[in-house]
Parts: sequence; structure tokens; C-alpha cells
Amino acid sequence: MMRFFRFFLFLNFLIFLCLLCSIFIVDTSKSKKYVDKTINKVIIPRIKFNLNKHVLAFVHIQKTGGSDFDRFLIKNLILNNNQKACRFLSEIKISSLTNPNKKIKKFRKFKCERSISNKSEPSWYFSRQTFGWSCGLHANFNQLKSCISHFYSSLDPKNDFFFFTIIRHPVKRYLSEWKHVARGATWIRKNQKPSCLVDKYIKCFRGGKNWLNVSLNDFMSCEFNLANNRQTKMLSNIKTGCENTSDRTILEEAKINLENMSFFALNEFQVLSQKLFEKMFPEHDKSDMELYKYATNLFFKRLNAYGNLLKSIKIQKSKTCSINDFSLKSLDDAFN
Repeated sequence: MMRFFRFFLFLNFLIFLCLLCSIFIVDTSKSKKYVDKTINKVIIPRIKFNLNKHVLAFVHIQKTGGSDFDRFLIKNLILNNNQKACRFLSEIKISSLTNPNKKIKKFRKFKCERSISNKSEPSWYFSRQTFGWSCGLHANFNQLKSCISHFYSSLDPKNDFFFFTIIRHPVKRYLSEWKHVARGATWIRKNQKPSCLVDKYIKCFRGGKNWLNVSLNDFMSCEFNLANNRQTKMLSNIKTGCENTSDRTILEEAKINLENMSFFALNEFQVLSQKLFEKMFPEHDKSDMELYKYATNLFFKRLNAYGNLLKSIKIQKSKTCSINDFSLKSLDDAFN
């Protein structure tokens, strides 16, 4: 009986490990199989992005790796003239979440200028790094669409703005948000406009200013927690959150908006996401791509040549060793 009980516990432990692995490990073979079946059905939009006319806007969803991607783009994107796409403007110190008098973080502001000077439209890239939170702290897709046109009055809202975002595995993102909120973050500003979603969310704090040191159980148990399905809500057509919209409707809205976006990245597929993103700027690294292709071919030619040489040396060494062994044996026989 005791052996059976131990075996039962061991079996349950294995099942738990399998479930855990299903969250953190991506099955690339299934992903490849899915792509192979649907690649002929999916229409990949041809993006014609003009730095002197259009605007690239980032829908920044919390805890998806958006800040890292935003900074990487700002600091590393190179244009046709081998000049960096964005330049540093200023640095702002940000207060601590728990102690407003303590400055703990520096926020660097950048400007992404067009090739043709246009003072009325200073930047082709709209994100936290260039405009701060001008449309609200982590504005959702609908808020961003409504707000961004105020900064670019001469542009066509339907055709001149290219939106993109980053999506992350829901469980990983949820746990990351819990840890962030437990440190005192709320993503609620003092001067923020009233919102049904925010008003309900504050109830989770149980009279406190924030949700500092909240346990995972308490975090999950609050029905008004904005972390629940946050990515879907951020990409839907929600305005204030007062709308009586079903979860299914919100999900379908988010799917349509995501499909209509110029580009979106998956946090778990960063290399592939980067390749997709580079399609928006097909010429900025054209020379580098040709050089890389040439260098790759040259590298493997030399590697193959070295391999053949090494193989030849091993053969010669083997023959030499055989001759030496024979000579030593002959000498040994001669002296005996």
C-alpha cells in the first residue's frame, strides 16, 4: 500500500512537471507544422512605410517586453545614409514608487527626425521614448488612435499611421504584472480621466493607495483586476470600460485589430519578430545583408578548406606514425 501511494505521488509530480513545461517551453515543431498548413492562406501585407510621410506608433502593453524593444529600436535602427534613425534629446529622473522624494530611475527622451525637415511633424516614431505618455499611461489601441492625430494634424488617420505591438505568453505576462504590482505599481496617474475600469480596479486595493505586497492568491481573486485578459482589452475597441461588452466581443475586436496592424511581435520569438520588423525598413540594411551573405559564404569556404587540410594532415600524421612505429620496431629488433 505504501509503495502504491509513493508511486501515485510520483505520477502526480510528473504530471505537474509536464504542465509546467507546457507553459515555459515552446514546441517549435508544432509551430512549424501550423505555419506549413496555413502559409498559403495567410495574406502577408506589403508595407510601404515612408519616413518622410508616415508615423510608426507603438501600442505598449504592460509587461510584454515593450520597454526593451522600444529602447533597442531607438538606439540601434540605422537608415540608408548610415545615420542612426533617432537621436538623444534629454534625460528625466523618475521618482520611486514608494518614496516620491527619492529619484531612482532615469528616463531618456529621443527624437526620430524625418529625412526632410518638417517642424510641424517632428518625429516619424511615436512611443514612450519619443513623446512620453502623451496619450495616457500605457494607452490602449483605441485611445492611441484617437489621440495621436492631435500631434500630426496634416496626416490621414486611416492611411498614414502604422501601429504595432508586442504580445507575450499570458501566464508569463500575468505573473510579471503581479510582481510589478506587488512592488507598488498601479499605472494610475493622479490627473487621469475617470474610467469605469480604473474605478473598479481601485476596489482591489481595499482602501490602500496601491496593492503593495499583494499575494498571488489575492491578486488572482479580485474580479476587477486589470491584469485579467489585459492584452485582449488593450487591443480591443474599449474606450472607458463603461460599455457593457461581452468577453467574446472584446476578443473578436482584439483579433481584428491585431490582424490589421502593420506588424506585431511575439515576446517568445524575438529573433523572428526582428526579421518581420525589418521588412518595414527593407533598405536600411541592404548593404549589410549583402556583405553578411558574402561573409557567410567566404567563412564556410575557408572552413571547408581548413577541414580538408586538417583531414590531410591527420592522414599524413597517421602515415608518419606508422613509419616511425616500423622504424622503432626495426631498430629494436636490430639491438636484440
